[in-house]
Amino acid sequence: MNNEQRLSIQNPHRNYPFWHKVQIHCHSQESDARRGLTPAALEAAYRDAGYTCVFLTDHNRVTPDPQVPGILHIDGAEYGLGRHHALALGIEQRSNEATINSVTGCACRHISKRLLHIAEADRAIAVAAHPSARHFCTRLICPHGCGGGWSPQELTKHAGHFAGVEIFNANNAARRRWSLNRWDEVLMAGSFKTWGFASDDCHDIRNRKTFDRGWILVNSEIDPKEWQQGHVDPVVLRRDIVENIRGGNFWAVVRQGRGSRVGVAPPGLHITVSGDLISVAADRACEDIKFVCGSSSRQASTSESVAKAPIYRVRDWEDYIRIQVVLKSGEGELLRAFSQPLCVRRRTEER
Repeated sequence: MNNEQRLSIQNPHRNYPFWHKVQIHCHSQESDARRGLTPAALEAAYRDAGYTCVFLTDHNRVTPDPQVPGILHIDGAEYGLGRHHALALGIEQRSNEATINSVTGCACRHISKRLLHIAEADRAIAVAAHPSARHFCTRLICPHGCGGGWSPQELTKHAGHFAGVEIFNANNAARRRWSLNRWDEVLMAGSFKTWGFASDDCHDIRNRKTFDRGWILVNSEIDPKEWQQGHVDPVVLRRDIVENIRGGNFWAVVRQGRGSRVGVAPPGLHITVSGDLISVAADRACEDIKFVCGSSSRQASTSESVAKAPIYRVRDWEDYIRIQVVLKSGEGELLRAFSQPLCVRRRTEER
């Protein structure tokens, strides 16, 4: 039996014709009265920057829809007072304040309880927020004085309780914005359906370092122009966005550079699988395409750049492959796009 026959590659990317630029992590003055803007002003700014949808994730609360024309609001929140912050995307049932407070303090010994609360009580998508950030527990919150940030061990241990992790968060110090290494550690531990997210975590849209810097690009059968023209029921679009995120049918995108340009048009990116070959196509020129591969048995990952030949042949030892694409966005800036992991399964057919 050859390699092609023995491998089954599970691709979460559906290659639908349309793309929606979506912000999963941002804050209004309900989170930060000193710096933040009203929910309506915040969502209008994202609409003007080309976004279809915003998850408004104020701290430990669900902020009501400000009813801004032309952009879809989906309920969300950021839970956490200590070091384990978690996003709750697409909340369907709002917890009362007492219930939220019971699970949003330092969850060092109750992480799974809080993540299950997000997934089950609120029926939302849980995402581990800024895992490389230095959020510390104080003894007022947690008597154990347990340090700062999500540890690699905690991310790995609780991976089954969240849908993914933020691999980029623009509101962190420069050396803590990226968490690609944490993501690969979780994947190499065997949680191959852990999705990677990019976000602004914006508290003030006037800070260009944290506005329109990181987002997700959701693939959809629904045309965003049809939504903008009022031809799509918001309930239908909401369901479509949430379910495509839940299923991993999106890319994480980061805009890098010194330029001040906002509102970059999202690229079209497609991944196809044929036997043991994975190919990538984009609707604009790529500076670089890199396949990052990992193995839970070897506890190792490798990367391979193939800018001129965007086709990769999966090898026997690999358990997952994720793809990084670099594209020019103008004004000397780059877009870095990250696929979701493609899981490799071995068939155990008899000869």
